[in-house]
Amino acid sequence: MSIIAILLAFVGVYCFLFFFWNRLKEDYTSNQILSIAFYSLIGSLLFYLISKFIVLPKIEFQGVQNTGILFYTSLLGGLIGYLIAIVKYKIRFFESFEALVAGML
Repeated sequence: MSIIAILLAFVGVYCFLFFFWNRLKEDYTSNQILSIAFYSLIGSLLFYLISKFIVLPKIEFQGVQNTGILFYTSLLGGLIGYLIAIVKYKIRFFESFEALVAGML
């Protein structure tokens, strides 16, 4: 992985955290907001790694094209992490989901 890709990943994570925090800062504490965001990021990273090192080798072995597998599994992992966090911290779904989508864009 090149240095530019690593720097862009850090900038992307920082922007996601800022936009997510900025949308929810008036209703929740910073600790709750950033915990939810990190649950989402960890879920996304975990599902990305699982799909990259476990699912993709099996799919490529069978000759199936892998169009979008990494993206969609990362998205699914982020949503699962988000859902776990809102249940744990008892946050309103639609308000925080709007902030999650704004941060991901």
